[in-house]
Amino acid sequence: MTAKVIRDTAKELAGAYYEEAARSERFRHFWPNVKIFIGRNWPSFGELAMTILTDMLRRPESEVPETMKAVIYEALQENAREAVKRRPEKVGRGPMMLRPDQPGRMEQHLFWRR
Repeated sequence: MTAKVIRDTAKELAGAYYEEAARSERFRHFWPNVKIFIGRNWPSFGELAMTILTDMLRRPESEVPETMKAVIYEALQENAREAVKRRPEKVGRGPMMLRPDQPGRMEQHLFWRR
């Protein structure tokens, strides 16, 4: 339940971003509706969601009730515990990885051509 708080916040942020970015014709071509955009892109809003939730913990009780702060605190703690168990992401993997240390590859050719 507590991890759901972070996920829901990230999805709300993705929806808000879609509403702003959907003005572009190219953006609407790739992402025809908000449900598809949120379904594919909400994980990229996770860091921002945790930052916003952390900021909510510092606000006075008149803005954020203590019960809500307790739920947010538990969600952030659970996320931190799970982060320790997760495998680290592979760095440098992608479609355009420039590797000048491996000669004869297209990436290396593109790197030295500049």
